[in-house]
Amino acid sequence: MTPKEKAFELVKKYVNTLYPDSLKGMPVIEEIERQAKQCALIAVEEIIDFITGGEPDWTGKTIFWQEVKNEIEKRGI
Repeated sequence: MTPKEKAFELVKKYVNTLYPDSLKGMPVIEEIERQAKQCALIAVEEIIDFITGGEPDWTGKTIFWQEVKNEIEKRGI
């Protein structure tokens, strides 16, 4: 899975959690998208902190999750 695909998957999971009607084809409002993106960013930051122990560490896993974070930040859902 690419970082872009993972970013999409995480945000989509949070949208579906915050707004279950989106599963029924109802349109997702901008505020829900913003909240889902923020939740996904918090989760990714926690993963990065866990991997690195809060210290800079650019191993392959850290790079992947940093790229996921970048995709979430730049993505217009």
